[in-house]
This record gives sequence, structure tokens and C-alpha cells, in this order.
Amino acid sequence: EGIKNMLTMVNEYLKKGDTDNKKLSVGLENEFTTILQKCTMTGLAHEQLHNFLLPFKEKIEKLKGTKDIETVKEIQSYLNNYFNYFE
Repeated sequence: EGIKNMLTMVNEYLKKGDTDNKKLSVGLENEFTTILQKCTMTGLAHEQLHNFLLPFKEKIEKLKGTKDIETVKEIQSYLNNYFNYFE
């Protein structure tokens, strides 16, 4: 659910043509924190989720320091890849 929420944020951001990357990064960071706090996975699935999320945290940090729309598109693509690995 958290990944879907973040993808919705990014998709709406791009659709509106927004340019406030800082605001988007705060929303993504809040949702990211919620995912970690509510994580109930165990074992290999848990490890793989964290393998997916840790590089994503770096992407959020990168987003904070730029107004580049390509960074937002990179995040969108990364989030879409989640569904290739998890149901």
C-alpha cells in the first residue's frame, strides 16, 4: 500500500507539472517511514523489501537537492519496478 501511495504522489506530481521537489520528497519520506514502521514481513521477503527500499531512500535524498524532473521520472520508474518483484 505504501509503494502505491508513493507512486500516486509521483504520478500526480508529474501530471500537474509541479516543480516543488522538496514538497514531494517530504511526502515520499513520510510514506517511506510509515512503510518501515508498519513492516510485518519476515524472512527472505523482509530482506528483499529492504533491499528494494534502501536504494530508494537515496533517491529521495537526491530529489531534495534538485529541481530536475528527470529525478522524479527516475523515482517513478523505480517504484513501478516494485510490482515486478512483489505482489
